[in-house]
Amino acid sequence: MATFLTIIIVLLFFQLLFVMWNVSQLPTLGNPLPNNHLDTDFPLISILIPARNEEGNIKACLESILQEQAYPIEVCVLDDRSDDRTGEIVKEIAEGDQRVRLIQGVELEEGWMGKSYACHQLAQQANGEWFLFLDADLRLKRGTLGKAIATAMYQRKGLISGFPFQEVNTWLEKLVVPMMMFTIACHLPIRFVQHKKDPKFVAAHGAFLFIHKNTYKKIGGHAAFKKDLVDDMSMGRAVKKAGDPVMLADVHNDLTMRMYDRASQVWKGYKKNLYPGMGYNPWLFAGVLTFYTCAYLLPLLTLIGSILMPSWFWPSLIAYSLGVIIKLVIDWKNGQPLYLAFLLPFSILFVNLIGIDSWRASQFQQGYEWKGRTYQ
Repeated sequence: MATFLTIIIVLLFFQLLFVMWNVSQLPTLGNPLPNNHLDTDFPLISILIPARNEEGNIKACLESILQEQAYPIEVCVLDDRSDDRTGEIVKEIAEGDQRVRLIQGVELEEGWMGKSYACHQLAQQANGEWFLFLDADLRLKRGTLGKAIATAMYQRKGLISGFPFQEVNTWLEKLVVPMMMFTIACHLPIRFVQHKKDPKFVAAHGAFLFIHKNTYKKIGGHAAFKKDLVDDMSMGRAVKKAGDPVMLADVHNDLTMRMYDRASQVWKGYKKNLYPGMGYNPWLFAGVLTFYTCAYLLPLLTLIGSILMPSWFWPSLIAYSLGVIIKLVIDWKNGQPLYLAFLLPFSILFVNLIGIDSWRASQFQQGYEWKGRTYQ
């Protein structure tokens, strides 16, 4: 076991070096351009928000957008057949601000995922040069819209995305939600997202997708991946395959969101994404779970076991400490509480358990449930 732990230590040391380099490669959004420049030279931007049962989020989301008065925008919100007050709230806001428009969603067509179909309907109604797809639980900090516009002007076409700062309050949120950026930082060469045309090197977050309308049409819109549960990654890969640029930006200082507000939502949300996000590939799935278990969970178990096997103590402690340092670097870069790094083995445990449940739902054709809909 001591020899095996030594191998893990070597792997984690090189993983740490990679992570330190990798997180330094994240570009940031540009500085806002002067208002008069935007007024005369930049076309309309369509901010497109699919909203299903979002009465607790939609008002704050719209207020964070509408605080920006200088930029040419239209804000289209699609009420995706909600059974709460989502549509009423949007209608009230639209009556006081002509930039906001409420669209009533139609019944979900067969063969579509719910969010993709909502975004498809929004795109059909959009008039802007750029489409900014936002989730209703997202909040834009003042100045973010200007930064995004400046970045879009520089890039000219393609897709801009990023992972917002995640507010985490409940115990499973804290353990699992920050693992999104952990996975990206550990395994995806971030520099390659922007500088390589290979669609394997891509990442995007569905809460913030800023895409040029010509690029959107070029890839066939959401209809091109209407059956995909992980629509944001599908969009990123489609843009790269079309030959247009993709930028994964560091936006944690610009955007905030709380994806889930209780443990059951965390479980359901990640369950529908984990195995589909690996392309339903059982070998890749098994390999990732095995590596994560050996690299980040086993050292804590053997550290506890060193009470009976003293020769395990130092290699276990070093391996556990390297895992913690890796998580510290990533959490520091993304503004997460640093104490969460010391809980990494427990984060790995629950990610693995949710992943197994995600695999099981696919393997036994149980489907995935989200917002009152079930998807196979």
